[in-house]
Amino acid sequence: MLETMFAFGTVAFWLLIAAEIILLLCWIEYECAGWATGSILAVLGLLQLSGHGIYQYSVANPAVILYGFLAYFVVGTIWSICRWYFFVKRQRSLYDEFKAEFLRSINVTGDKIPDDFNIPVRKDQ
Repeated sequence: MLETMFAFGTVAFWLLIAAEIILLLCWIEYECAGWATGSILAVLGLLQLSGHGIYQYSVANPAVILYGFLAYFVVGTIWSICRWYFFVKRQRSLYDEFKAEFLRSINVTGDKIPDDFNIPVRKDQ
């Protein structure tokens, strides 16, 4: 029954793949790496049981698997850089809001913090 249900190209196959991608994005976003890894293994196991022969394919075509891992690391690196950029941008926005609120609270116009509030640097450091 699984062979026909999850045959490549069927609606059930693509729904399974789409659900896995959505779950992976959610679990990675919420930093649940164990669940993400487990779901990948579960989907691969389900596809193996449904007659796709994933293990046999990976043994017969190691170059394809190697290229897949390489692509995974390239895309992961790009993704990490993008996430870091947006994280830094968000933190800078929060800092600017906090600084503006602080300056309003001490009745300062403009965006420069007065020298009275700067922490002096000791010469022996």
